[in-house]
Amino acid sequence: MNESVFIKERKKERKSRICLNFYLTNTNDDQVLLNRIETLRHRDHWSITRFLKEASLEYVNRHLPGNPSLPLEHWTKDTPLSPSAKDRLELPTLKTPIPDYQGMSNETLEDLLAHPWKTRFGDRQIIAGILKKRKAEATL
Repeated sequence: MNESVFIKERKKERKSRICLNFYLTNTNDDQVLLNRIETLRHRDHWSITRFLKEASLEYVNRHLPGNPSLPLEHWTKDTPLSPSAKDRLELPTLKTPIPDYQGMSNETLEDLLAHPWKTRFGDRQIIAGILKKRKAEATL
């Protein structure tokens, strides 16, 4: 009779669980770490779950709230910018205007593509896109 009472007490409702997985690589450093973990947890008669939970709690308590970073203006709030820094902050302007590739004929664009030294790589990409779009529109 006592045995049936004991069985009923053990059938408690289980808590829901969160399952986390991690791995160690098969290197000497990780083998040494794993052996040290096993030694510590066996010495204290802890499960691997309890060991990792305690280690995580210790880490969180030491490092929370994290490394607070100060905004850059904390250090430079009252410092005026140097003239060279002001120059670098200004938007760059093109010395030569961008050609109107949309207004050029297909023959002119194909000529520019055929002679790569006449245009930059980015311009060639734009020209190729324009020609591709025009050919697609012509087939419709």
